[in-house]
Amino acid sequence: MELTKTLEEAKKFIRRGFRKGCHCPACGQYVKEYKRPLNSGMARILIEMYRLGDSEYHHVKDHLRKNSIKNGHDWTLLRFWGLIDPMIKEEEDKGATKLGLWRITDQGKAFVRGEIRISRRIRMYNKKMLGFEPNEMTTIQEALGDHFSYEQLMM
Repeated sequence: MELTKTLEEAKKFIRRGFRKGCHCPACGQYVKEYKRPLNSGMARILIEMYRLGDSEYHHVKDHLRKNSIKNGHDWTLLRFWGLIDPMIKEEEDKGATKLGLWRITDQGKAFVRGEIRISRRIRMYNKKMLGFEPNEMTTIQEALGDHFSYEQLMM
């Protein structure tokens, strides 16, 4: 019973401190909520996905390499905004498997065309999305910032 009480106390401690960051009293791991913005590189790759021209799944990393477009893995976070979807294959013996294939959603297309604004930041904890940062909206042009020209990218 004492172990349960101690575990509950650790959980309460983490819930109070994870926004600013704290160390878990049970294991010592650093715990923090992160606010991740939709950055210019992510917006650039979303436009590349839009330019592929359909709603089919594509191996985006291969496309980016083939066209010498620098990227990291941040663009996969676009799924939390509902702008892209991964292809997932369900296998009876293995469960869900991501295949490295992605497609742009209708919302992603509308965002690229400048028809909608979306939340500028997501809140994440332990690689999971907690929600959107309230009262901060952005357009594709604002997300691109000074790094890219929207007009040139859309030619």
